Amino acid sequence: MKILILGPQSRNERIISFLEEMGNSTSITEESIDLAFAEKNEIEFLVSNGYAPILKPPLITEYAGRIINIHPSYLPYGRGIGGNFWSFFLGSPKGVSVHLINSDIDTGDVLVQRLAEFGPGENLRTSNATLIKAAEDLFIEAWPEISAGDATPLPQDEMTAGNYHNRRQTEQMLDYLPELWETPTSHVEELGADMSVSAALWSAVDRDIFPMKSAHQRSEQQGS
Repeated sequence: MKILILGPQSRNERIISFLEEMGNSTSITEESIDLAFAEKNEIEFLVSNGYAPILKPPLITEYAGRIINIHPSYLPYGRGIGGNFWSFFLGSPKGVSVHLINSDIDTGDVLVQRLAEFGPGENLRTSNATLIKAAEDLFIEAWPEISAGDATPLPQDEMTAGNYHNRRQTEQMLDYLPELWETPTSHVEELGADMSVSAALWSAVDRDIFPMKSAHQRSEQQGS
């Protein structure tokens, strides 16, 4: 099979070696592509791993079922950028997924996924590396079933709502972390818990305290 890998060479060395050992022919690009490119190069299957550009119709419609993404989060949690950070910050499930690509970002049907475990002393960099390797492991294990069309797609609308964050949101949150990617994941969890408590507190103030204060002020004004 002629397979196009979408993503940086450095991140996909293992994927390329595996696919070629399985008898496939591979090529790779980080550039934005379209249907004309895929057809000109006689591509039969596309595998995205660490690829930045957003793929659009008619490419994704013509290659429906033959274009997948290796994603280092447990979808529908961690859609978009920085799923590793958000999983610790929000306390959501941590893991990896292989899913079909559709016209939205990381919302295609999930083919396979797996929860991930982390050891003590992890930071954002080491935990991200763990997820990337776990995602590759999952893809390699599932590839025979995926390539044969035997994997059962699970629509993400049958799951919980999940969450999505773009690059700007993720980078803004990282600004809170002086150690950036060296920040221990335990500190990210603490920050998330603290901000969640603060948000809940102010929500309660908005809901319960401010209306009472306003009513009291109106009463005083009426009595004066």
